[in-house]
Amino acid sequence: MLYLKQFFILLFFFQISEYVFGQDEMLPQTYWVYLTDKQHSEYSLDRPHEFLSTRSIEKRKRFNIPMSYSDLPVSEFYIGQIKETGVKIITASRWLNAISIQSSDPEILASILSLNCVSKIEPVRKMKRQTEMPMLSIENLKTTETNYYGLAGNQFGMIEGPFLHENGYTGNDMVIAVFDAGFIGVDTGVGFSSVWEKEQILGYWNFPDDNDSVFISSYHGANVFSIMAADVPGVYVGAAPDAKYYLFRTEIVDSEYVAEEHFWLAGAEQADFLGVDIINSSLSYTTFDNPDESHTYSDLDGNTTVITKAADMAASKGILVCTAAGNYGSDSWHYIGAPADGDSVFAIGSVDGDRQYSSFSSVGPTADGRIKPDIATQGGNAAVLSSEGYVSIGSGTSYASPLAAGASAILWQAHPDKTNMEIMQALKQSASIAKTPNNKLGWGIPNLFLADLFLKGFDGQQNDELFTVFPNPVQTNLYLIVYDKITADATIEIFDISGKKILVVQPEYSDTQINPIIIQNFPQYTASGIYFIRVNTNSKSKTLEILVANP
Repeated sequence: MLYLKQFFILLFFFQISEYVFGQDEMLPQTYWVYLTDKQHSEYSLDRPHEFLSTRSIEKRKRFNIPMSYSDLPVSEFYIGQIKETGVKIITASRWLNAISIQSSDPEILASILSLNCVSKIEPVRKMKRQTEMPMLSIENLKTTETNYYGLAGNQFGMIEGPFLHENGYTGNDMVIAVFDAGFIGVDTGVGFSSVWEKEQILGYWNFPDDNDSVFISSYHGANVFSIMAADVPGVYVGAAPDAKYYLFRTEIVDSEYVAEEHFWLAGAEQADFLGVDIINSSLSYTTFDNPDESHTYSDLDGNTTVITKAADMAASKGILVCTAAGNYGSDSWHYIGAPADGDSVFAIGSVDGDRQYSSFSSVGPTADGRIKPDIATQGGNAAVLSSEGYVSIGSGTSYASPLAAGASAILWQAHPDKTNMEIMQALKQSASIAKTPNNKLGWGIPNLFLADLFLKGFDGQQNDELFTVFPNPVQTNLYLIVYDKITADATIEIFDISGKKILVVQPEYSDTQINPIIIQNFPQYTASGIYFIRVNTNSKSKTLEILVANP
């Protein structure tokens, strides 16, 4: 066995020499050093409080997620052995049981490989990220927009988000980690003053620079953050305005749109340590920047890239991982990027404001034939709030993903006993083309009203009745489920006890068999008392009695 390892060390020396000399002027390159085990560790699975936060441990208990070998930190004894070679250590990954290092010396790398605790060494690959689309600035909409949600109203209303807000679910007790390239303006801008006043930002970290400077480099993270956290009524209200947040800079944008996979992994492990509920990663990666490290479509099988494996591992720890599908739909590549290919990752595609597929949105399937994306929300001409308090319009699945993440947060708040996978499944089940998913929109546009019902036990099967109505008695909004297609001539009619018609509603066209309908602030049309509601579709008509109890 010793002879065999010596042979591989010699082979590695020649391979890594070729790799290193192929890089720019012998600059230090980054490598994964994979370790054989976690021996000599001072940690034990019987004492998880020594390596996980209280919130993380409580979350594991709540969802019956056992502690595992992957939770144990990397052996400090092994880290010390590698440090003695003189290389720079960047990160240590407990999930991979690996250390990322920097070196330009093939001999040092070969000496590291010769250590008994080292199983293999591989380059940390640099992957091309999606290009961002230009923003259209819109100034001072506060004086012209009367909707409570401001310009966020269309995108949030499209997924029936106000339904959960009106029932008190705005993100309280939920924690979201936002992975992005930078958050310029979040610390000083008036558009984000509410998150500081409400003490919603629990912490932040810059993983590439190993410091707390995250309010640098890019406005992209601030735009993404606003879709979830903004709270400026009449101008812009996000999907989860009362959630708590961590802001993690996990990407380097200073050169050729390159990202190093170990920073994303480090962010995910820290999110797990902190007990985060949801990760939003509005980043998507495809081919490697270096042709010698090229990734192909066949690698997007959910099991190959480090980022995808990290995202799936995070999901196994109980985190709901939302990620952008990618903006390659109109490019020659056109497929989703990593980590959207993960089988436990919630990949989010994009639709425009009229609910139609956005041409830039990356498509599936994965290399192993699974449908992706999972769902789609508005990322085409999506509204975001700037740090200055103005609304801008931008496009990209990077803006669809935080809308889905915020929606997941408020739905999960409403159903805290459900797992991350159950929340994802309910959103997919509620979506517009759930019965006929495809590789452009996945299961379609989610509906939080329906998703909430599914999690309450509604099975989605067609009732013998034409429709059901609730609550009954009604005090605020009236909710209906119509078990028939909604044609152009379909109507909902409300009659008082004398037979007088007091309201007619024309529902939106739908070719699906289960259609949720909301009549907002229903009692404003009526006094307290008994009323009758009649639903007319193309083929059926049904009347039910309802009771209005004005508060």
